Amino acid sequence: MLKLPLCPYCGAIYRYGEVKKFRNKENIKCRHCGKEFSVSKTKGRIILTAVAAVILIALNILMFNFIKGLTVLGCFIITVAAVSLTVILFPFTTRFKKKDDEK
Repeated sequence: MLKLPLCPYCGAIYRYGEVKKFRNKENIKCRHCGKEFSVSKTKGRIILTAVAAVILIALNILMFNFIKGLTVLGCFIITVAAVSLTVILFPFTTRFKKKDDEK
């Protein structure tokens, strides 16, 4: 699930920074072979966000039960750090797919 996407036609590798730039685009033209493909990111992000939410809820419950003197501020800081890590992983959930009209 967490891997950077490849061109569906020629297999060209796209790096983290390049994929991050595609966040608002629906169609991309490959810099290597020149063919156009679509960008899919919704399914992977939903799964990643759901998994992160479940882990964070469990982590917060465990911290409140086992760490004496833990405040809400401590949980908030850990939650912000985990959410930031999740956002950093978003480019790894992006997938490139061949255009429907070119089969």
